[in-house]
Amino acid sequence: MKTLAAAALLAALTLAAPARADGPTLSLAPSLERLALSLQLSSAGAVTAQVKETTVFGLPKNIGPVERVARLAVAATLVGVGTYRLANDSPNTGLSWALVGVAAVPGATGATGYCPLYQLLGIDNTF
Repeated sequence: MKTLAAAALLAALTLAAPARADGPTLSLAPSLERLALSLQLSSAGAVTAQVKETTVFGLPKNIGPVERVARLAVAATLVGVGTYRLANDSPNTGLSWALVGVAAVPGATGATGYCPLYQLLGIDNTF
């Protein structure tokens, strides 16, 4: 029953109305391209829909704007420290390259607004 109700709601939201000569065509599909639809079944048996913004890759955003800025700052700091060490001939260049490489994780999650670990743990910090 959950699947049937979810499919019916999703179909109703994405299908376009037929074109008419007396007015414009109503189409919800383009406006829902960047939104994820989350359907939940309440204890009373009613289906509730929650629309959520998605990333450019179609994944649901689960990182808020403040945390995104903090992650980008951490990534910039790691890249800065790593490149500074490389430029000054640090005795341990492997550690310097590791700092630059590790910066890719907070940089990518901060830039996209999606964290796979948060999704696994069920954490959602968006507003």
